[in-house]
Amino acid sequence: RNKELVEQLTTVTNLGLEEVQKRIEAELKYALEDQPAMSLDLDINSLTVVVPVDVSKKNCPCIVFDTGHLMLSSDLTNRKESSEVMDLFFDSYNLKIERIHSYSSSDYSKWRTVTEEDYLLPNFDIEVLAKIRRVPVTTVPNIVIRGQIPALSIWLGTNNLCDVLAVVKEIARPLTFDE
Repeated sequence: RNKELVEQLTTVTNLGLEEVQKRIEAELKYALEDQPAMSLDLDINSLTVVVPVDVSKKNCPCIVFDTGHLMLSSDLTNRKESSEVMDLFFDSYNLKIERIHSYSSSDYSKWRTVTEEDYLLPNFDIEVLAKIRRVPVTTVPNIVIRGQIPALSIWLGTNNLCDVLAVVKEIARPLTFDE
């Protein structure tokens, strides 16, 4: 009989704890959904860096690094659609960089007019999902980052190998005081 009474008390206690847990979870979810969010939508053509052997000459070899097209946007859908309370602790941002590539040109004045055989790194894309904590809770990380970076191949042919070596040789050359 005492055993049955203990089992009944345990069952009632567990039901009470589950009810309290559900109520706290609902209140927390309501409070987090009301937090302000930063909406972000950025779409830009990124930086192109040209590294010539000699900036004073127009017809010298150069290497070009094109950082492609950058898109950064906030993802506010997880706040309203997620059934997970933990998703409400974070603001999510999608970062996508498309058409990153690098190529060489044997003529600095014509670096914009290249063919595919001049490419050192063919076009590739990077996609990243970043989640940034928005509430001061120490039990969750500040930032969570997920993404993929593709395997990269460097294409070196006779023409662009000479251009690359000329640029590297100039960069590695020690400066003298009369320059």
